Amino acid sequence: MRQLVKHGLFPLVCFSSLALDVFYLGLPASGLLLALVGTPIYLVRAVVRFARRSTLQRPVAPMLLHAGLCLATLGTIIWSVRLQAQLADQRAQQVINVVEQFHTQAGRYPQTLEELVPTFLERVPPCCMRAGLNEFFYDAEAGRHTLWWIVSPPFGRKFYTFETKSFSLLD
Repeated sequence: MRQLVKHGLFPLVCFSSLALDVFYLGLPASGLLLALVGTPIYLVRAVVRFARRSTLQRPVAPMLLHAGLCLATLGTIIWSVRLQAQLADQRAQQVINVVEQFHTQAGRYPQTLEELVPTFLERVPPCCMRAGLNEFFYDAEAGRHTLWWIVSPPFGRKFYTFETKSFSLLD
């Protein structure tokens, strides 16, 4: 870690981790951790260098730029997680509406979401734009039908129960 900071590669690692975690896997943990660690490191180093004002030290501007890049990474992570959650909620509402439409026509809830294809849905949509953990899950047990999805892996599962028409969160 010290060598990454010393050679100014820390922001590159932050952005690489961000791209892999948030946009591909939907797991913001390592990108978030790197941004939270990198920002104070670069800010403290910039302040110390500015206070010393030594010509032998590297200039302050690159440290401030690196801190800014880490902050931008943090902002992008937060934005992406919120975007994925909003998209999942919108798509869930579409699936809920279709299941309710099926219930109205058939007089029962479907046993699986695939039962809605192709009459009600062209295909069951993914809940969000992640490479994994992006599907809706549907449980049809005796007298209880539940749609659920993962808002932010590995935690943050959101549930909708059709009989009570209510949402709940787990994790």
